Amino acid sequence: MRTLGFPIILAIMLIATGTVKADFISSQVICSVKGGTVTGTNFCSITGDFGTLATASVNASFTLPTSPGPLSLVSSGQGFVRSYNDGLNRAGGFFSESVSIQLTLDTPGSSRPGLFLITGRSSPSAGPDTGYSESIFGFQTPNFGVPRRPLSITLGEPFTFTYTQGMSCSDDALNLHCGNNTFSSQLDFHLYESDGVTPVFITLAAPEPSSATLLFFPLTALLLVGLSGSGVASLSRKLLKRSQEASATPESKR
Repeated sequence: MRTLGFPIILAIMLIATGTVKADFISSQVICSVKGGTVTGTNFCSITGDFGTLATASVNASFTLPTSPGPLSLVSSGQGFVRSYNDGLNRAGGFFSESVSIQLTLDTPGSSRPGLFLITGRSSPSAGPDTGYSESIFGFQTPNFGVPRRPLSITLGEPFTFTYTQGMSCSDDALNLHCGNNTFSSQLDFHLYESDGVTPVFITLAAPEPSSATLLFFPLTALLLVGLSGSGVASLSRKLLKRSQEASATPESKR
C-alpha cells in the first residue's frame, strides 16, 4: 500500500483554506509631489508642477524547498524623484516603498537542537539623503550584515520567519535631493541538524483549518493516505451497493 507523507497533506490543507503565497507578503508604495499623492501595492507614479516626478516600485517573493534545503527569498525595488528649482520657483517630491514577509515555519521530527545560516547578498544603491533599511530573521542587512557562521535554533517546533525592507526620500529641491535609488536582494535561509552538515526540510506550519476544512480534510486524508488506487475503487463499489440497498423497495427486498 502506498502512502503520502506530510508535505502532500499540508498542500491539501493550504488548498482547502485558500492560503496562497500572497497571503504572507504585504507591500506599499507612496509617491507625492506638490499637488497630489498616490499610493499603491507595488508601483506608483505621479507628475506635478514644473515637470516634477515621483515614482516607486517594490516586489518580493519566496520559494519553499521541495527537499531538505534552504528557503529562498528575492526582492527588488526603486524610487525616484525629479525636483525643480530655478531660483524663483521650487518644487520637490517624495517617495516611499516597503515590503514585509512573515511566515510560520516548521520542520519534521521532534523538538531538538539545530542550526540556521543566512547566505546571499543585498545590494542597495541609495543616495545620501535616502533612508534605507532591511532585515531578515531579525538581522539588519546590509548595514551590519548577516551572521557568517551557523547559529542555534530549535528544530521540530514552529517558529516565525520575517523579512522587512524599506526605502524613502523627501526631496525639497534645495538641501535634500533624492535622484534615482534601487535595491536588489537574494537571500537564502538554511536549517541544519546539530552536526552543522545535514540539511533540514523547511515547511510552512499547518494553518488553522476553517470549519469547512475540518469536514473536508479528514475524508481527503483518508482517501490519500489510507488507500491505494484499487482501494478507492473498492470503496466506491461498496458505497454504491449500500446506496442501492437503502433505496430498494420492501417488495424488491423479499
